[in-house]
Amino acid sequence: MENKKRVFIGADPGKSGAICCIDQNSNVVSTHILPTIGKQYDTRAISKIIKFYSSSYDSVFAVENVGIIAKGTKATNASLHFCKGMLVGMVVMTDCRWDNPTPQIWQKEVWEASDKVYKPKKPDQKTARIDPKGTSLLCAKRLWPLENFLATKRSSVPHDGIIDALLIAEWLRRKYN
Repeated sequence: MENKKRVFIGADPGKSGAICCIDQNSNVVSTHILPTIGKQYDTRAISKIIKFYSSSYDSVFAVENVGIIAKGTKATNASLHFCKGMLVGMVVMTDCRWDNPTPQIWQKEVWEASDKVYKPKKPDQKTARIDPKGTSLLCAKRLWPLENFLATKRSSVPHDGIIDALLIAEWLRRKYN
């Protein structure tokens, strides 16, 4: 058996999702937004990404265990859960070690108090609520200060899927490294 470099791959399901890879030292190896053809997931391209990591590295995968989006439509929730199931199925087929953390599990591990961003408090709220996207962005900038988290060279706004997939990979690295 050959010695392959260990990597940790995080997958954030959804139409704005991503698959990202880091090494044992938390260096970013690569980032991929989930490919689509029109409004459909490009399952062949996604499968190629997963197969590449499983054959080229000693890979450990994590696919976020998404819940129901309360303000999402039935179609949005169905698409999100289809994507999660597709990713899990593809990862299981690789025979690599894998995990399925909820957002609360990986966020609790990687977010620090200094990362927390709060949404403005509404009059009917007793306390301000955490802004998960803002908090994840600050956390990612702390962990990888040289990364831009952009989906393409023409993008100007950090990609939420890339940020979450990298943080999921970091959670995985801490758990299995």
